[in-house]
Amino acid sequence: MISYAPLILAGWLVIAPFPMGESHLVEKLRWLKEKKPFKPIDWFDLFLHSAIPLMLVLYTFLSR
Repeated sequence: MISYAPLILAGWLVIAPFPMGESHLVEKLRWLKEKKPFKPIDWFDLFLHSAIPLMLVLYTFLSR
C-alpha cells in the first residue's frame, strides 16, 4: 500500500502561505498563464520549486 503522506505534505508546501498570500510556485504558474515574460532565472526558479512535488507525484503513481 502506498502512503500518501509525502504527497499531501508536498501539496501543503506548495500552497503553504495561502492565508498570507500566494505561494511562490503558484505565482510563477500564474505568470505563465498570463504570458508574462520569463527570464532564465524565472525558468530555473519554476523548476526548482516544482521539482520535489513533481517527483513525489511521479513516484506515487509509478510505484504502483
